[in-house]
Amino acid sequence: MYEALLQQMKSLELACGRRLDENMELHKALLSLQSEDDTKNLIGKLYFVVMLSRWQEGSVNRKYEAALTNSKWIKARLYTAETEIVKKEESISHLEALLQDTTELMSQLNDKVNEGQNSEYTREKIRELNGRMKELIQTKIDTELLNIELREKNINLSFLTNQLEVEKK
Repeated sequence: MYEALLQQMKSLELACGRRLDENMELHKALLSLQSEDDTKNLIGKLYFVVMLSRWQEGSVNRKYEAALTNSKWIKARLYTAETEIVKKEESISHLEALLQDTTELMSQLNDKVNEGQNSEYTREKIRELNGRMKELIQTKIDTELLNIELREKNINLSFLTNQLEVEKK
């Protein structure tokens, strides 16, 4: 990869050098045209305007390509963030269902223990299940915090995408 980058850098340096040489030759041609008579002076000025507009066009095209590349990168990140949000929302709904089931089981066990019925669950087993429920609650909280963070990133990326859309117009 390093060699490929070096090769690209050399190619860009050569292209830059060629453009500078071309620019110097055009400038010399312009000076020689302007120095002779009024008609050639007018032609030289028009030629200068044409060359200046071509240079500006090239600059605008480079800026447009850079903005387009940036836009594609932001859209890809936005898509990735949206996918992560969907996955986290699915995870949250799964955890909520699991938490609900565990809460109902704990409530039933608590009722049985309070009524004095000694089921197959001992107090130690109930404490263990209570600990699992607390772990699930903490996992749910952590997942919701991650979801909030992903939503913030999504909003930022959407803002950047909209900003690029406005700049394109």
